[in-house]
Amino acid sequence: MFGLFGSKKKQQPELVKDEVLGDLYYEAPTWHGRMGFKLFGETYEIDIDMISENDTPVTAAQKESYKKILDNEKITAEIEKVLLAQFPEDEFGCLEYEPVSICFRPNGYCALIVYIGGEDEEAFGYAVTIFPEISFYGDDAGYCTMAYFT
Repeated sequence: MFGLFGSKKKQQPELVKDEVLGDLYYEAPTWHGRMGFKLFGETYEIDIDMISENDTPVTAAQKESYKKILDNEKITAEIEKVLLAQFPEDEFGCLEYEPVSICFRPNGYCALIVYIGGEDEEAFGYAVTIFPEISFYGDDAGYCTMAYFT
């Protein structure tokens, strides 16, 4: 079974305000680990780093694990469906988006953070929440974690 593991201190997670996501929870910023989860019937395992004021550079393993998620056509179709509903293609001339991070929320939902841009090269952050078939493994699966894959 996939799991969430790593060395960290057991403590009450800190509540953080975020303009895009609202309330986020995160634990000790020095913690590193891996989380296994299911999305659209597929099982994934991602290396994660907790949010901190000094973000840790992303590893090749993190990028590779994230790429596996984005290679799933069901997931990319869901992202595009949500984005097109919010931002019609003609608003930009073309719809471009770049997934930059993934957030696991305490309520069990998974939110993908993307930058959206178009021909005018404007870009801004937007949270795409993916609901279907999301489940986590590990003792601390209820906590919110944010993994950056920029």
